[in-house]
Formats: sequence, C-alpha cells, structure tokens
Amino acid sequence: IVAGDALKSLEIQRRLIPPTQRIVGTMGIAGVKYAMDRRGYYGGPVRGPLLPLNEAHKKEVETLMAALAPSAAIA
Repeated sequence: IVAGDALKSLEIQRRLIPPTQRIVGTMGIAGVKYAMDRRGYYGGPVRGPLLPLNEAHKKEVETLMAALAPSAAIA
C-alpha cells in the first residue's frame, strides 16, 4: 500500500472487521491467544477460570485467519 492510500486502507479495514469481531468479540481472550499463536506470536495458554478453545473454534480461527492472510501480510 502506498502511504496516503485511504481507499485501500479502508477496504482492508472493512475486511478485517467481521473476523476480528468473531475472534475477539465471541471467542474472547482464548480466541485472541490462539490467533496469536497461529501467527507466530506468543499468546500462550489461558488462565483459569477461562477455558481454551475447543477444536471446532480452533478450526474456525484458522479458517478466518487463512482468509485474512493477504490483508495481514499488507498490514
């Protein structure tokens, strides 16, 4: 992205909103930590009383993040 390309930036931001709302808003801390781990950052385990993501939610996070890969690489 060229600096000052507001339209391209807005397009990327709009693509990020739905997956972000699902991972952060619905899955909470466990979703954020798992997403961080999948991106190569250290999210680490959640602490009690929170529970880690179940396998279905992990797969959903992976699917959501795979769809974002072009956006994430740009950002």
